[in-house]
Amino acid sequence: MISSTLLNNIENLKSKNIIKGLSLYVVLVVVVLLCFAILPYIHLNITSQNPAFIRSALKKTTIQIGTTGKLKRLSIKNNNTYIAGDTLAIVSQDLLESSQVLNDSLYNFNQDYLLDITQLLNKQFKNLRTTTAQKEYNTYKARSAGLYSTYSFAKKQHDRQKVLFEKEVIALSVYEQYVFELEKAQSARTAYKAQQIASWELKKRELEERLQNLANARENIAIQARDYVITAPISGTIENYQGVTVGSQVSQGQVIAVISPNDNLIVESTVKPSDIGLIKIGQSVRYQFDAFNYNQWGFLDGEVIDIDKNITLSETGAYFKVRCSLPNKTLTLKNGYEAEISKGMTLTARYFITRRSLWDLLFDKVDDWFNPKLITTTA
Repeated sequence: MISSTLLNNIENLKSKNIIKGLSLYVVLVVVVLLCFAILPYIHLNITSQNPAFIRSALKKTTIQIGTTGKLKRLSIKNNNTYIAGDTLAIVSQDLLESSQVLNDSLYNFNQDYLLDITQLLNKQFKNLRTTTAQKEYNTYKARSAGLYSTYSFAKKQHDRQKVLFEKEVIALSVYEQYVFELEKAQSARTAYKAQQIASWELKKRELEERLQNLANARENIAIQARDYVITAPISGTIENYQGVTVGSQVSQGQVIAVISPNDNLIVESTVKPSDIGLIKIGQSVRYQFDAFNYNQWGFLDGEVIDIDKNITLSETGAYFKVRCSLPNKTLTLKNGYEAEISKGMTLTARYFITRRSLWDLLFDKVDDWFNPKLITTTA
């Protein structure tokens, strides 16, 4: 027979084990119930992840030669950064420079000549600037002196004959002949002076017109000169330099390089047609950069600023281009070290779609919240 002591020990052991088993079961049930109870209060962000890269909002610009000729100066190198307006190359402009020198010479001469003619019209005969005007004045002066001599002689003859006529020594017909000669000499002087003034006034108008034409020609030369100087159209970095050198013959419209802008960086991602309906302007997006471990560097945030209305087809498939803002261009470690974001970097763009609780995710089908079904009602 089994002793009473042994039976008591077995009963005690069973009793203890049952109590411990019930306690563990209750704890597990309570934990499970608590987990279910808090599921509606724990929310997660639902995102659509798409590949993306950094680029400038501005497009790349080709650098073209403006005129045909030989390269006189060149300061283009791949990967060099330039500011808008920086001189990149100069084409030899010997012919244009000769035209400029000739134009400047003609302009300066005609300008001085015009000042001299204006001075002559104002009866200021000293300190003339051009030999041409000086010769004209000398001719005018000599001719005027000759006409004055003729007039002076006619005047003396007239005055002498007038005295004789008043004393009735000579006949009226003889006296009238001397009056005619005096008037003729006076008219010659007056006519020549008027003719010379008219000639100078005509010359003045011609010079003014000529100066205007030369000024227009100067402006045209200046415009043409711009084609000989190639400047950076935008600020950016040189790409695809074609390797032309100083002395190379270039032609108008020839592309020698491409400049890629560095300013106004944005994020451009490719979104599948099946997901494009979930993306809208102003939507929040988070960037995870491939070059930086997000556990250490974290993320950057932005928002959607543009969505292509037309689909893009490529060898890899069909997609829509979505462009997003990049307000912050710096990633920072906990120790304060910073890394600049630059164009060309690849990343994953996480578009915020909605916010769901764990309870919803547990009981809802994915289709119910990711691609809502259409509900059709019939009458």
